Amino acid sequence: MPKEMIPLPFKRHIHSGKISAEVFQRDKPSVKEEAALYVKRKALDNITDEFGSEVLENEDADVSLSNVTIRFSEEPMTHEEGFFKKKLIDSKKLIAEAEADILIED
Repeated sequence: MPKEMIPLPFKRHIHSGKISAEVFQRDKPSVKEEAALYVKRKALDNITDEFGSEVLENEDADVSLSNVTIRFSEEPMTHEEGFFKKKLIDSKKLIAEAEADILIED
């Protein structure tokens, strides 16, 4: 009778792509902190989408982000507001792009 194979724990390293978040800067004093949290959440959501069954079935799986780099850039925006669309409001769109190394330990 052959011995039963016991899988050894393994580590898998995944390099994520860019994740973009748009945050409107009006009335947002902590916009960069919010954007940083948002991109980290999106990264973890992407892992769950791609490897959901494997990660969720194994309660011992440890998902972590490392080497997180977040770059911010601003783009001017002009948009119209109001019923008659006569009032122009200038604001800035803050783009947060994040790259991270994602490690899943099963």
